[in-house]
Amino acid sequence: MLIPNELRVLSSLILLCSLTELANAQSCDDWLQLALNQSYARFPGGNISSTKLTVEAKYAGGIAGEPLVSKYGGPGLPDYILRTTGAEITTANGYFKTPDVCQSSVNKVYHVALVYDGTSLKFYRNGFLMSEVPATGNLEPVDSYTYIGYNPDAGAGPFVAHIDEVRIWEYARPQELIRTYMNASLSTPAAQVGLFAYYTFENLVNIQGNPAYNLELSPTGATINGSIADCTFLPDSCGVYTAPPDSIIITNNVTICAGSHHQIKTYPADSYRWTPAEYLDDPTSPVPVATPPVTTTFYVEAFIAALNKTIIDSVRIRVERSDIKARGDTTICAGKPVQMSVTQGTSFNWSPQTGLSDPFAPNPVATPEVTTEYIVIGIGEGRCASADTVLITVKPRPSVVVSNDTVICKGAPVQLNANGGVSYEWLPSAPLDNPDISNPVATTLQTTLYTVNTTGTNGCVKTDTVTVEVRSQPDFTASGNKTVCEGHQVTLSASGGTSYQWFPAANVRDPSASSTIVNTTNRISQFSVHISEDNCGYDTTIAMTVTVNPNPVVAARKSNDINCATPTSELEATGANSYFWEPFVYLDNASAAKTFAAVDTTTTFTVTGYTDAGCASTATVTVNVDRNGVPRFVLPNAFSPNGDGHNDCFGIKRWGGATVRQFSIYNRWGQLVFQTKNPAQCWDGTYNGGIQAAGGYIYIIDATTLCGPVRRRGMISLIR
Repeated sequence: MLIPNELRVLSSLILLCSLTELANAQSCDDWLQLALNQSYARFPGGNISSTKLTVEAKYAGGIAGEPLVSKYGGPGLPDYILRTTGAEITTANGYFKTPDVCQSSVNKVYHVALVYDGTSLKFYRNGFLMSEVPATGNLEPVDSYTYIGYNPDAGAGPFVAHIDEVRIWEYARPQELIRTYMNASLSTPAAQVGLFAYYTFENLVNIQGNPAYNLELSPTGATINGSIADCTFLPDSCGVYTAPPDSIIITNNVTICAGSHHQIKTYPADSYRWTPAEYLDDPTSPVPVATPPVTTTFYVEAFIAALNKTIIDSVRIRVERSDIKARGDTTICAGKPVQMSVTQGTSFNWSPQTGLSDPFAPNPVATPEVTTEYIVIGIGEGRCASADTVLITVKPRPSVVVSNDTVICKGAPVQLNANGGVSYEWLPSAPLDNPDISNPVATTLQTTLYTVNTTGTNGCVKTDTVTVEVRSQPDFTASGNKTVCEGHQVTLSASGGTSYQWFPAANVRDPSASSTIVNTTNRISQFSVHISEDNCGYDTTIAMTVTVNPNPVVAARKSNDINCATPTSELEATGANSYFWEPFVYLDNASAAKTFAAVDTTTTFTVTGYTDAGCASTATVTVNVDRNGVPRFVLPNAFSPNGDGHNDCFGIKRWGGATVRQFSIYNRWGQLVFQTKNPAQCWDGTYNGGIQAAGGYIYIIDATTLCGPVRRRGMISLIR
């Protein structure tokens, strides 16, 4: 243990050496030059509302005590001020100011820093803690400009100086970082944690990366890229020194994972000798890298020439082992799964991943096709990574050749074959003569998938299959029973075979065809067909019946010929169950046995009669037409549209072939309720779908018939 006076002297020597080394990093170019009393650089905002703040700046010249970097909420209301001799802030708990320290010299380069950590406000110059005051509370800045140099809200006097390396941080920088970088530029500013704004004055850009805080210069007196004649950085602490640590080793006792390394750091000395040396990369280094396999205490003898003193110190590096243990090596046959396992740990990663069910599980199933060494890495209880290996030796399966899939007839034997092994097992075994030989005979009635397990000389088994398909009996079909009308041909057909034979052969046109015309000699005739196929000799015989229905004997007659006295003729057909008359356009009902014809020229009508079995025959009747006789255009005086089939409609279709110019019916108020020029149409007692009331209606008819023009006007009674 060093006594306090020796530590203070040692600290001063160490700091003087460090500052002398940093002087080489100082650049004399790219400074902010403030040449007039009220010149400045500034940016808008810069508000930091927390209990952490660091402001740094480097300067040369200037008036002692004037602001270097400052932000005011208004005249005389500082948010924060970094001066050449102290620091000031205002928080929610009040205004705080460090005691002023000795003034700086105009012929030196200085680094100063304001650091607020929520419990105290510190002022550093050249890495020394110069003054400190207790301070608490959140910073509560007001939107305003942040100034570098003269600040009009500060009410300050003239400030003519060079300024460089202005940094504003949103956290309290520790003294060792302030010392490390007080005479060196920051690397990768955008990646610096907590860096709010950073200016080196090659340009006006905030090189921290936020363009909102880019600088603008005062109208006069301020320029960038300035140079100074002598930028030597000399330590100046006003006689204030920071006490050094209690020991020469900076690094605390630490725990590392087995197989990793750790660097040990020390305070400066003139020489070092570390033991044990075998676990260190350099046993004479101030910062050796240690890689101990087990927990080890490292000792150092550090000699300080200025004190003619040797300091002995030690640091303990505890090595944490969290070995994981995988299952033992094993041998398997190709294609066989093996369950992997790990006895302890978490977050596993197996490699290679080929053949693993889940490379991130503690117990994946491995099915490698070739010999594979798997490596598993896991995290143990001490959060240290560890690895183990499992070697799975894969024996090849035998090279087996089996017979091809085949097709057989039902009940036919077939020999199966397999070779390439020393023993065989065929499944299913029931339809085989010997399931334990390489070439059993199978006799099966249905399609069967046979599996053969062939064991090789190394004990590994290869499984293969042979499908024996039993040809199914064809779907033999025939056209079946048929019914025809007398005089019609009958075609019978069969399918599903490769050959056919019809019986009786004398009554079929082609006895060996799959489809043939048959001759029916009786009302009911019996036929059969023998169907066979050539592959397996499957056959069958199918019988069929052909029934011949008689055609009807149809007769047609007329009631009269047509002339002026009898403009229509009633036609009648007999001998069938249903009928159809042609030409139907001149008939009132072409599907009735009895119907009325109205023609103006001699016409022959043909009626087709049908039996219930669908058989048909025809008959004809000719209706002669002449103009003899006295015309009689008879009209009823009443009709009753009640749907009984009698007098349901009022019209002139019984007048024969008439050309109608007008057929109109009006109600008693003169409203037209029916009108047509088609002599076949009649009035059913409705108007626009509505039923009309019983009573008298006026009709007007103007037509031309076979026997001349007809004009009629009269009254028709509608009876309900």
